Formats: sequence, structure tokens, C-alpha cells
Amino acid sequence: MPLYEQERILRENSREEYQSCYTINEKTVSRDDLQEIIQSLPSNKREVVLLYYFEGFNDAEIGKILNLSRRLVTYRRNSALKIMQKRIGEYQQ
Repeated sequence: MPLYEQERILRENSREEYQSCYTINEKTVSRDDLQEIIQSLPSNKREVVLLYYFEGFNDAEIGKILNLSRRLVTYRRNSALKIMQKRIGEYQQ
């Protein structure tokens, strides 16, 4: 699944406050597992994920908040998504 599609799914899922399960890359992950996966990210990637997907800031806004370039914010977000995708696969095994 393309990275932009994963981002869309995460964004849509984060808007549903009481959702107990999420489907990412055709894999179902519980809310608790997703929270654990996000918490296990390195702090510099976790803060970008939280600001982007759960607070609704775009990359440029996050860059201003964290005093980073937009390009670095995008890199950290994409890197975090790859880590999360791998860990979601581990939860399914």
C-alpha cells in the first residue's frame, strides 16, 4: 500500500474518537496495540506523528512548532510510518 494511502487511513482513523480497532494495510490493530506502537517510536518521530495525525497540523506548521525544516518533518513522519508498518506486521504474527 502506498505511503500516502497509509497516511489517509491513519488520519481518518484518528478522527473517530471511540474506535476500538484500526485497519491498516489490510491488518486490524486494536486501539491499545496502536497506542503501544506509537509510544514505542523514538520521541522525535512520535511527536511528529502525534502532531500530524492527531492534532491535525501539516508539515510546515510542525516544522515551525519544532523548529525543523518541512523536509525533515516529512522525513521523520515517513520514517515513523515505515516503523509502524513493520511493527503492525509483528503484532499480527
